[in-house]
Amino acid sequence: MVRKKIISILVSAAVAAGVLTAAPIFGASVYAQQSEKGLKDIYANYFRIGTAYQWRENGLNDQTMRDVILREFNSLTHEDELKPDNTMLQSGSTDDSIRVQLNAGARTVLQFAVDNNIPVRGHALVWHQQTPHWFFRADMQSDNTTAASAAVMNRRMESYIKNILQLIKQEFPNLNLYAYDVVNEIFLDNGSARLPGGIAAGSGSNNTDSSPWVQIYGNNFTATTHLSTPRSSTPADTRRRFSQT
Repeated sequence: MVRKKIISILVSAAVAAGVLTAAPIFGASVYAQQSEKGLKDIYANYFRIGTAYQWRENGLNDQTMRDVILREFNSLTHEDELKPDNTMLQSGSTDDSIRVQLNAGARTVLQFAVDNNIPVRGHALVWHQQTPHWFFRADMQSDNTTAASAAVMNRRMESYIKNILQLIKQEFPNLNLYAYDVVNEIFLDNGSARLPGGIAAGSGSNNTDSSPWVQIYGNNFTATTHLSTPRSSTPADTRRRFSQT
């Protein structure tokens, strides 16, 4: 419902700005592009217009998809390819050094962003879903149900975040990585805190509503996982901080 409301607001604003023209058809409204100017241009002085791109659907070789992205958006986010289950490597990882990778999908989207000068918002570093079970377990083995301690998880989390940012910087030095979603969905849809759990589940990624982070950290995880960027920060400031990582 919230997403539909936001889309409705954006479309109404675009109509008012003369970018789109609405016409009723079978009780609905369709919108025809009337200008080469996209939403990103209309609202350039106010905020970014972004999209989460699932490259698997059609691939960036789909010219229609490419044209829409280039015309309408000035922020690009991977849907899945930068999530922990795609970037963490179990083999060779230790508590103080979580090995990381960028798969083909992640690289495809990042290269497209570099080639077309589109800023990227990373997604996401800390999440109870799409994070491999071994990352939460004491001996990093998928068949062990003993959770790592909070102190150990602090080391693993810090290592993972530093290593994935360093890899992106190394592989794509000209990328404008202007923001990164650090903690994702720490609350349930109804606003209540997530329940502890998930570590005793089978191998693979935790795709339940229960959170291994809460199981390890307790309610302190929900209470303390906040990241704020100074209001005075600009994209250039963000890039500068990233380049010093």
